[in-house]
Amino acid sequence: MNVMDRPRIIGIRTGAPEPKSILIAVEDSGVGLGPEKESRLFDAFYTRPKPDGLGMGLSISRSIVEEHGGRLWGGAE
Repeated sequence: MNVMDRPRIIGIRTGAPEPKSILIAVEDSGVGLGPEKESRLFDAFYTRPKPDGLGMGLSISRSIVEEHGGRLWGGAE
C-alpha cells in the first residue's frame, strides 16, 4: 500500500541511553503495521510484493545486529 495522502517522511533519532550503548530509532510516515504484520516483521521472505528485493532485509539486519550483541526490534505506535 502506497502513501498518497501525506508526505513520505523518514525520521532518524540517535542517543546513548547507557554507557557503551547506542540507540538508533527510525520512524516513517507509512501506513503502519497491524498485529499480524508486526509479529512477522523479521521473518525472512515475509514482505509485500515488490518488483525488486527478496524480503530478507530486516531478517538479515537483525542477524547482523544480534551477532554484535545488539537488539533490533520494530513495532507500531
